[in-house]
Amino acid sequence: MAEDFYVDIDACTEMYSQMGSIFQALEDAEGSVNAYDSALGSERIEGKLNDFVDGWEDGRKKIKDGVNSLAEAVKGAVDTYMENENNIKQAAAPQNESTTYVG
Repeated sequence: MAEDFYVDIDACTEMYSQMGSIFQALEDAEGSVNAYDSALGSERIEGKLNDFVDGWEDGRKKIKDGVNSLAEAVKGAVDTYMENENNIKQAAAPQNESTTYVG
């Protein structure tokens, strides 16, 4: 016997929105560490921090790409489920054809 299948479209839509927020936070983080370079007090510490930031930028780009790909997949799934739901609703609706009764 087949199991029931349910997709929570509202939850998927919320997940898509949250992924957008995550992507934006990663975008906004670019260059923010450089604002503190002069406050570190040591060129050596500043250099090490900048080395870390350079690596983090590469990692952040990979994360942003992954988040963006996943968000687009979720949006595509939501759009497809909504389209299918609407098609099923239309197919199940009574047709407006006149019926001739023979009696």
